[in-house]
Amino acid sequence: LRIPKAAFQTILSQRRGLHGRLSQIGHGHVRANATRTARLARMWALFMFINGFISIAILCALAKLFHTPFIFPTLGAVAFLVFFSPVAPSASPRNALCGNAIGLACGLGALWVTGLQHAAPAIVADLSWTRILAVALSLSTTAALMILLDVPHPPAAGTTLVVGLGVVSKPEYL
Repeated sequence: LRIPKAAFQTILSQRRGLHGRLSQIGHGHVRANATRTARLARMWALFMFINGFISIAILCALAKLFHTPFIFPTLGAVAFLVFFSPVAPSASPRNALCGNAIGLACGLGALWVTGLQHAAPAIVADLSWTRILAVALSLSTTAALMILLDVPHPPAAGTTLVVGLGVVSKPEYL
């Protein structure tokens, strides 16, 4: 059933009771949606809490077991992306693995190109122009390759910065 807007507004102006009732029903729907959304948000938050805790705990245990820096900041972004928007293209396992592999390779490549592969991390040493070049090169190359290879994964841009800044730079740790 379709009622033209002008006719509907005429009916509402003539029948004040109908106008009030429709407004009341509309407000009820808004309240119900808000309640449903709040309940869904609480369940989603619990899902994120449990999965985030378990996945990072497992990765930390593996890092301890193998004595490697297996945990790095961008894994938090990856976990959030995968658990919060699992059907997004950037959360797909293919894009996550390929994007991070590109980020690691570009970060390491930038360290080698600039001669910083054995240098102290930027956190410890002064931020030199060479380090700035390495970071800029690693990020720009990672972004370009993810686009060209159709593997968009935003956390990989953080991964390449972790490597380009020298926080993790040993090939065996990558």
